[in-house]
Amino acid sequence: MKRRAKLLSWIVLIALLNQGCSTPQSSVATGAGIGGLAGAGVGAIADPGPGGNNRFRNVVIGAAAGSLVGAGTAYAIDRGNHDATEEGKKQGRKEAEDEANRRNQMNGAGGAPTLVPPKTEAKWMPDSVRGSTFVPGHFEYSIVSPARWEAQQ
Repeated sequence: MKRRAKLLSWIVLIALLNQGCSTPQSSVATGAGIGGLAGAGVGAIADPGPGGNNRFRNVVIGAAAGSLVGAGTAYAIDRGNHDATEEGKKQGRKEAEDEANRRNQMNGAGGAPTLVPPKTEAKWMPDSVRGSTFVPGHFEYSIVSPARWEAQQ
């Protein structure tokens, strides 16, 4: 019996760890499966009555109840994650709009110029031997045009 419980706990643990990155349907299905397994395990452990006549019934009831609880929990967690993600996106959009408005106001009133970053170029240099020194392959970076300030219009 201990061996079965240990195996069941490993299966549940692996299923929980796989839950990390999934779609809502997958989350609910995984939650229902994990809940069903856990419920069936609890049902198998529960008192089967005289002569063990009710063990199968206990397993079926435990699996059904566990599936419902697992699916409901997974759905609630997924909704919470979705709502938090949407709220973060809305906040990011609002902050970007506020920053754009602030820059437009500054530029209209003789605001600060913008620094244009330099343009660079990367070139792969293969393995080579220089004198008696081996130089492994590497990138060499060069500045094509330097950084410059650009006035806003």
